[in-house]
Amino acid sequence: VKVDGLGEKVIVNQEKEFVVHTRGAGGLGIVEITITSASGKVLKNTRLEKRGEDIICIYTALEVGTYSVDITFDGLVVDGSPFSFEAVPGADPGKVKAYGPGLKGGKVNREQTFTIDTREAGQGGLGLTIEGPSESRIECKDRGDGTCSVSYWPEDVGEYSINIMFADQHIPCEFTVDNREAGEAELTIEVITETGERVDVKIEDTRDGTFRIKYLPQVAGSYTIMIKYGGDPIPQVPIRITIEQKVDISGIRCYGPAVE
Repeated sequence: VKVDGLGEKVIVNQEKEFVVHTRGAGGLGIVEITITSASGKVLKNTRLEKRGEDIICIYTALEVGTYSVDITFDGLVVDGSPFSFEAVPGADPGKVKAYGPGLKGGKVNREQTFTIDTREAGQGGLGLTIEGPSESRIECKDRGDGTCSVSYWPEDVGEYSINIMFADQHIPCEFTVDNREAGEAELTIEVITETGERVDVKIEDTRDGTFRIKYLPQVAGSYTIMIKYGGDPIPQVPIRITIEQKVDISGIRCYGPAVE
């Protein structure tokens, strides 16, 4: 009896399967499988299907951690049992954070830096482009702790667009509204796509006279941001931005202990 398809990482809440090969094993052919999570809970959603002379075990990990898989054939423990696999969180681009002076501005031909934090976002690939009046050299250093430091060097004066994607999805856009000198009033914000659809916006009161605004673009295109305070538009609105569809990572260098 041989087992294939175990030992790899799986994503929580995503259906997976492995195969128990029983060809030539003889006997009654009774296969029993018990999958137990790191917390000691036995998976109840496991089901077995017979395909030819193989037994397919279909299961869904419900929590993060290392799972134990006990397999018996006609009451005898299969060689290698208990097997194990690791369940990891799925990708959540909404939990990726980006911060640092390089997201606010800088000087031509000077190194600009910022940090991307994916520690709470699960498993996923990171993509990054910087577009503007000129191409910018980009370097991305993996710190080995779920964060990476990004450096880039703009060559011409002008506005640059920094596009960050995680697991092929855009991370949340974030900005701050400072009302410390405006008095008490209601803050309303709308983010509208070029087709007129409204995007969900989260407004977080930081309790220091500012508000942190987050929204997650779902599609590429132009977006319009409307900000009102006390029912009146603030200066410099509407604000228009463009979300790019594709990310080209060919110009990015990644180095560090976690990728070597």
